[in-house]
Amino acid sequence: MTELFKALKIEKNEEDQEINLVEISEDDLMEGNVVVDVTHSTLNYKDGLAMTGSSPIVRNFPMIPGIDFSGVVRSSEDSEFSKGDRVVLNGYGLSESHYGGYSERARVNSKHLLKLPENISNHQAMQIGTAGYTAMLCVLGLEDFGITPKSGEILVTGASGGVGSVAISILSGLGFSVIASTGRLSESDYLKSLGADTVIDRNELSEPSRPLGKERWSGAVDSVGSQTLSNVIAQTKYGGAVSACGLAQGMDLPSTVLPFILRGVSLIGIDSVMAPMSKRERAWDRLSKDLDMEKLAQMVVETDLDKVQERQAPKKAYQLPSADILANPVNIQDGLSRDELVERANFLQQSLETFGVMGKVVNVSPGPVITLFEVEPAEGVRVNKFVALSDDLARVMEASRVRVIAPIPGKSSVGIEIPNRNPDMVHFKSVINSEKFASSNSKLTL
Repeated sequence: MTELFKALKIEKNEEDQEINLVEISEDDLMEGNVVVDVTHSTLNYKDGLAMTGSSPIVRNFPMIPGIDFSGVVRSSEDSEFSKGDRVVLNGYGLSESHYGGYSERARVNSKHLLKLPENISNHQAMQIGTAGYTAMLCVLGLEDFGITPKSGEILVTGASGGVGSVAISILSGLGFSVIASTGRLSESDYLKSLGADTVIDRNELSEPSRPLGKERWSGAVDSVGSQTLSNVIAQTKYGGAVSACGLAQGMDLPSTVLPFILRGVSLIGIDSVMAPMSKRERAWDRLSKDLDMEKLAQMVVETDLDKVQERQAPKKAYQLPSADILANPVNIQDGLSRDELVERANFLQQSLETFGVMGKVVNVSPGPVITLFEVEPAEGVRVNKFVALSDDLARVMEASRVRVIAPIPGKSSVGIEIPNRNPDMVHFKSVINSEKFASSNSKLTL
């Protein structure tokens, strides 16, 4: 009888995706030459995006999420791994194109597996997880560049997150003075317990600023990206370096070349997903030596596989807020009177005749800002003559500009849009309370 085991599976239908706890067998697993009994995984930000469908993380459906796992080798076709070996896997397409760690068993490529150091348990490996492993890569990036504790202070952005918390602990243990940037100042004591010397509000770095700021730190570990990373670079000391590994604020980088060409600052890109095995082995070896496991335990919340779904916020159909939250329109003008509209229509018709273009105004559609005059061209008059008169009509009608619609779609007449001399205020509440807006079938009525 085929042995079954539990797994979380994401499946996609025509309109949405759903995730369910299912039972599968090894026959259902994807290709690979090593089968691992998975003991632990992590719930990463990327996993949250994959499970909720908030971002197109998953490339193939169905998919088992979980961007990492630790476990014990069950069987292997590669002589490098034997039954009972304790292993870890981070990235390499897990949860994107290959079944991930939210399964009690996994089949993977042996070239992606790494044997755990003796002093790191499977449990600790996933307390470290992809976030901790990435943090170590960031620290190694700074070290390889030549940054030492004597160089000066190191900034860590996103300090309350997984990468930030582990980076603070590692850097502090190595003797660095650490500045922690966070949006949760209420966690200052926690961050200081991990080793931060100073805690600053992330708002100091999240808004646009000068391309070159005051030199404040010799190096940084950034998991935020966007404007924050730009400001981090702009305030890095001469010859310093920044390890960049995330895009929590955004994937853009609104910066200039000034910090690079005037201060010799370097930006070090950190990739944890496809990093070569030699770099992974070095990172996990250093984690086994430089990470305080007692501090690590403070950062972790644990749950069971069948409860992961409960940590996913339920999706709800979006409901438009009530119009009652908007202020009532005030100072609404009555617009042009009928007599004024007739007067302007006659003046427009006379002006056209002055320019040698014969036509008759057959309809007037007043709006709060612009009034549309429909002109029926006389027999033999070509509509392109109206278009050529737009600037002259604007002059004689004393308007900033005139728009000519030649012809109005579905009609034989020409449309001439002229701005009102005293435009009315258009209130959004009036628009959404209008019958046309309310009766529209469009999800986003414009």
